[in-house]
Amino acid sequence: MNKFQFIKELLDTKKFNPQQKERFFKLVSAELENVGDRDQKIHEDILLIKDRLGLREEKLSLRGRFDVLWEQTKLKNKTGEDNDVEKKNTGFAVDLDGTHVEVDIPDDFAPFDVKALIGEEAYTEMMEEAGLEINTKGNNTSDSKLSRYIDPKGLSVFLLAYNQDSVLKYTCHQIDDIDIINRFLEEHNLKEYDVKIHQEKINDAFIDLLKHHKINTKIYSLINTYLNGTKPWSSDKIIVNWKSPEMFKWCEANENMVPHPGLNLSNLYRSRGYEFTSFRSKITGQRIKSFSQLVIHFKNLFHIRADNSLKDLIEYRNKEKWNDQVNFEIDSTSFWTNIEMFTDVDKLLQAYDNVISMLLTSANKFNLPKPNVKLNFIEDEKNISLSIHHKNTVFKKTGNNLVNRIGENHTELINNLINGLCDLYLNADFDNNEYGHINLWNGKPRKITPLEKFEGVEHILLFKL
Repeated sequence: MNKFQFIKELLDTKKFNPQQKERFFKLVSAELENVGDRDQKIHEDILLIKDRLGLREEKLSLRGRFDVLWEQTKLKNKTGEDNDVEKKNTGFAVDLDGTHVEVDIPDDFAPFDVKALIGEEAYTEMMEEAGLEINTKGNNTSDSKLSRYIDPKGLSVFLLAYNQDSVLKYTCHQIDDIDIINRFLEEHNLKEYDVKIHQEKINDAFIDLLKHHKINTKIYSLINTYLNGTKPWSSDKIIVNWKSPEMFKWCEANENMVPHPGLNLSNLYRSRGYEFTSFRSKITGQRIKSFSQLVIHFKNLFHIRADNSLKDLIEYRNKEKWNDQVNFEIDSTSFWTNIEMFTDVDKLLQAYDNVISMLLTSANKFNLPKPNVKLNFIEDEKNISLSIHHKNTVFKKTGNNLVNRIGENHTELINNLINGLCDLYLNADFDNNEYGHINLWNGKPRKITPLEKFEGVEHILLFKL
C-alpha cells in the first residue's frame, strides 16, 4: 500500500475532530510537498484531502484560511490588477501601486486583514475562488447562533452533474443494455465484468466530480457512504451499499452479471440481480428488496420528478404522521406534479416535518383550533417554491421582533436542514394590523417588507434554478 492509499483509507475509516483534522492535514501536506514538482497529481491530492477532511466547509484556523486562499488565487490590488506577489515562510511580499510591502502572517492572522489590504471586490473574488463562504449574517442580534450561509444552487448543480456522469449515473440507474457493460469493459480494458473494479471506478469518478463542485458535508456523507460503505445511510438507515460483502459474494457466484439489472438484462440473465432482506422506506413508503430497486431508491433521494413527485411523498408523509392533527389542502392547480428538481429530498421532507411540528406546537401552546394548512408547489423562470401556509392563525411575535431575533426553532431549522438546501421566507399576519414579508434565510440581512393584507402564517422554501 502506498502513502496515498494509506491516507485515503485513514480518511475513509477514522473520525477526526477539527483540531485533529488540521494537525493531520499539516503532516500529510508536508509529506506530499517533499516530493516537489515531480507530479502535478500531488497538488490535486492536497486539495482532495482538504475536501475529504471537510476543511473547506468547517471553520479553519485563521492561518489555515490564508493557506487555502493562497493555493487558490494570487492577491490582487484594489484595481483588480495582478500584483507581483512572493510568498515567504512567515508571510508574503507584494508590490501595491508601485510600493513594495512586506507583510508577516502571525498566528492570529484574519481574512479581514487581506480585505483591508486589497479591497472588498478582490477579497470577495478570492473567497469565492477558494471555496470559502463570506459571512453574510448581517447585524441581527440572534445571528451568532446561525451557520454561515451556503448558496443552495451549488447542490442542484452538483446533483445534476452526478446524474449525468457516464460512470456515476449507473449508481442511480439500472443497467438494462448489454452494450453498456461492453462499453465499460472496453473503456477500462477488461475481459469480463468485475463488480469490485466497477466500484473502484465509481469511487474514482466521485472523487473527480468533487474537484469541480463544492458541496456540504451532509450530502457528501450520504453519497460517500452509499458508494463506499462504513455505516448505514439516509434516514432509513440502509446497510446495503456498493461495497457490501454479501453483494460481492453474489457477483462472484454469478459471473459477468451486474448486481442491478433492468428488465431486459433480468430477462437475459434470468435473474433479478442481487437481492437482500427487504425493508420499507420511511421516505417513499416503497418496499425495497433488490439492488436494482435500491439504485432507483437512491435516485429518488435527490431527484423530484413526475414518477417521484413531491405531492406523492408529502401525502405519504401526512398519512403516516400528520393527517389526524392537521387539515391539509392540496390543490392540483397550485401543487404541480410535473416539476423536475435535483435536491436533497430526505432533508427537504425533514424540513417540511419541522415546519408542521412548529405550527402544531404553536397551536397547542395558544389553544388554537386544528390547523388548516394549504400546500403549494410551483415553478417560475428563476425558482421553485414550496409553500406551507397555516391559514387560521397569526404570528405570535411582532415583525420587528422576528427580524431581530428569530428564535430557537427557526435557528435549528436553518442550521440543520435549510442552509445549503434552499432559501427560507415568511409571510405573516403579525396581529394588530401588521402584515409583512421577511427573508428569514437568503444570504442577506433580514428585513421586513410590509404587506397590505395577509391571512395566517406562510413558510416559503425557495429553490434556485
